[in-house]
Amino acid sequence: MDVTITAIHRLPDWEPSPTGAVGLARFNYRIKGLLYGKHAVLGWSPYKGARVWLQPSAKGQALKSQITLENDVAAAMLKRAKTAFEALGGEYPNGGETIPYPGPDATPGPEVSAAVDLVRQIEQRDAA
Repeated sequence: MDVTITAIHRLPDWEPSPTGAVGLARFNYRIKGLLYGKHAVLGWSPYKGARVWLQPSAKGQALKSQITLENDVAAAMLKRAKTAFEALGGEYPNGGETIPYPGPDATPGPEVSAAVDLVRQIEQRDAA
């Protein structure tokens, strides 16, 4: 699949999500014979590594897209975006190393919201 990154700029001040995901660069792209796209994001997840997020929603909302790429197109776009990001001197969080996903039974970390913590306290109080 012929994918070209037509413009890219780094996003140095992206605030991490509760799971630690960050946006590293925003880019425009062309999939030959199919479409031109704008504002895709090269992102980083501590569990999955580098990812491409298409057409992110407004700031402060979940990064979701109405478009899902086929595996070969997604792989080609990710490869091109990473190459362009690295050419700009971009570096990946944690030196590019990922960590194992803790799973649903893991002890909650600091990402657990105050509301969830409060619900747990109420449940413990009511159980006593």
